[in-house]
Amino acid sequence: MQIEPVRKVGDFLTARVSATYDEIVDTLGFEPNVTDLDDPGKVKAAWGFTADGDRCGIWCYRVSNPCTCTSWSFFGNVSTA
Repeated sequence: MQIEPVRKVGDFLTARVSATYDEIVDTLGFEPNVTDLDDPGKVKAAWGFTADGDRCGIWCYRVSNPCTCTSWSFFGNVSTA
């Protein structure tokens, strides 16, 4: 699978991903890269990327420390989740 960073997360929730912060960083190969969040008061970490050409996003809501999040929201093709 080819993963490329992009600046936009998805438009809505497609699925949930059970993983740690470090597992997501290790899998994607980069730290959270989305800073222009729709709701920065709730979203603490977000990644935007394409996986095999499909636009995707992973983000965590309502957790003060994203490193403790274990259930992430996902947008994109669920075969990439």
